[in-house]
Parts: sequence; structure tokens; C-alpha cells
Amino acid sequence: QPSPYADSLALHKNVMSAFESLADFLRQNTVTSMDNISGKKVSALGLPLKIDEVEPLSPCLRYSALFPPVPHPLLGGAELDGDKRKISGVNEGSPVIIQIRFEGSSKWPSSMNAMGAAKCAMLIQLADGIEKM
Repeated sequence: QPSPYADSLALHKNVMSAFESLADFLRQNTVTSMDNISGKKVSALGLPLKIDEVEPLSPCLRYSALFPPVPHPLLGGAELDGDKRKISGVNEGSPVIIQIRFEGSSKWPSSMNAMGAAKCAMLIQLADGIEKM
């Protein structure tokens, strides 16, 4: 059986393609507009602030990982009964880490604890919005 890392350049390109798709999705769906009912600014994902930048932090997103992420065998990473369809999802190895930067706002709290709670609430809202789409 060949090594899952046999074509590491293709694996790097696949993870970069997935990252670019995610970054484009987040930027496009967080453009805020005024809600006619509440009069507040909201995005398609339900966030009050736009995502300015999605930055790659993991070495695999900078072509510097020794072993790039490989799709999990149960999610199409290895051929299962001749089925060659690939399904995005869990990968083997380290998690792929990204940084999401929101637009600036004067309404961020000044207390570190309150800021942490606000960031957590924004990330929960982001996850809920992605699930609903």
C-alpha cells in the first residue's frame, strides 16, 4: 500500500485550496448590511462585524510542514471499496490553525474578561451561522 504522503505537493495544494475557499466564503458572507426590522448591521452569518482578514497560521498553509494534512481514511482519504470520491472533513495529523480578524469597532469592551467573552460569543455566532447556511 503506497504512503498517504506519496504526493505531498498535491496534498499541500489541496489544503491551500480548501483554505482559500474558506477565506473567500467568510469574507463574502460577513459583509454587513442594515437589517430593516431591527435597524442593526448584520451579515449573512449573523455577525455584527465584517471579517477583514483570514490568515494562515499552520505550517501546512505556508508550505513548510514536513507532512501535510491527509484526509481521514473514513472520509475518503484512502480508497474504500473502490470509491474514489473525496469528502472534506477531518484530517489526520495536527489541526489546521487560522486567524480570523474582524473589522475595527469602538464598541469592543475594555475589560480583558469582557473582551474574551465577546470574542467567544462572536465565534459561537460564526459557527451557528455556518451551520445554518
